[in-house]
Amino acid sequence: MSTALAIAATTRVIAAVVDDAVAAARLLLPTVLGSATTSSSPPDHLVTVIDGEVTHLNLFLYHVTYNQGWREVGLPTRSSSGSQIGRAPLAIDLHYLMSAYSAGDYEAQIMLGVGMQAVHEIPVLFRDKIAKVFQSPATALDQALASADLANQIEMIKIVPQQIGTDELSKLWTAFQSKFRVSAAYAVSVVLIETQTPVVAALPVLSRNIVVLPFVDPVIDAIAPQIIPYAPDASITLTGSNLVAQNTVVVFGGNPAAPQTPTVKGTGATISAPLPVLTAGLNTVSVVRQVDFGTPPKTSFAESNAASFILQPRIRRDAAPPNDYLIKVGAPTTPMSPPLVPITVTLDPAFTATQKISLLLNPLNPPAGATARSYLFDATADGFAPPNEVTVDTQGVPAGDYLVRIRVDGADSPLDLDAGTHAFSTPKVTL
Repeated sequence: MSTALAIAATTRVIAAVVDDAVAAARLLLPTVLGSATTSSSPPDHLVTVIDGEVTHLNLFLYHVTYNQGWREVGLPTRSSSGSQIGRAPLAIDLHYLMSAYSAGDYEAQIMLGVGMQAVHEIPVLFRDKIAKVFQSPATALDQALASADLANQIEMIKIVPQQIGTDELSKLWTAFQSKFRVSAAYAVSVVLIETQTPVVAALPVLSRNIVVLPFVDPVIDAIAPQIIPYAPDASITLTGSNLVAQNTVVVFGGNPAAPQTPTVKGTGATISAPLPVLTAGLNTVSVVRQVDFGTPPKTSFAESNAASFILQPRIRRDAAPPNDYLIKVGAPTTPMSPPLVPITVTLDPAFTATQKISLLLNPLNPPAGATARSYLFDATADGFAPPNEVTVDTQGVPAGDYLVRIRVDGADSPLDLDAGTHAFSTPKVTL
């Protein structure tokens, strides 16, 4: 492969082929072409006035396109982590316009014929020709272009004439902002440019494991229950299609490192799975189909849509009878008016310092005819005692009995119903 200098090096080699042909023509026609020269400048840089125009042949690179045959070779070049693992070549075609200039009547046509014959007889830039051009570079530019390594690229460079109509020629010369001169167009293919950046080279493959499976995506249509109170043995039920297959697991977004093995229910359209360790609040779940190549770990190859559910926090009960809820009311902070009353609650599941936790209080038995007021207080960072205990300061709450709820990331802890009155009864606190 060549370096980024290959574009200029290609132009230099083609120009050398044309130079040789023009030099030979000068020897045959010294009185006509004795002062003829060659160039590779933009047309608008050339002198085109009658008095100052000299006899010469100009080779101008006016367009560069991607080579369709090589464009997709070698992809991808980077791994999923971003490391470079390949050197896909930049494959391009070069488009040239050969134009002849002269102040005389026929010299320009002679020059164009000489140039066209030269590239017709040498339609391929052979490696020995490229090496000869840069064998003894006389200028600093040639010394730089010699490092392009053009002669060693895997595919040789070919020169192909292009048929350009008068309409396209007119547009080109209008874009050049120069006076029209008799021209011939050529496409040069293909120049392969490769990066010099080091790449990560993997070790050879010792063994190959091939597994053929139907690619069928699992789909979750429904989830039950949508709101799950925390319990050590809590589970979730998923209903959908293609949920049952070998090496299928249920993955929870809150703990992807703990995939759960599902249990099939009924005909296979429904599965259930236990909840791993999760935080309270909104959670997601998906069904993932894995493939076993014989060596751990298994590889995931098909994943369902993500379904969401809410895991409710729960205020923990004391393990000793009478199993009261673990809610403690601290001593008021008297210097403030009204005083701050801290309430400490132990809850499950364990929370993190980044979650938002609030305490909700509702009067348990409000007086008849009185408007029952509810209160919400947010926990601050200094009240967090992970993993399970949080203290919230309350203020301005009248004395009385209150139902207590904990809200974690928008999910409220449940309340208990009295069996006789079917009204909320616990957990409660007395202030």
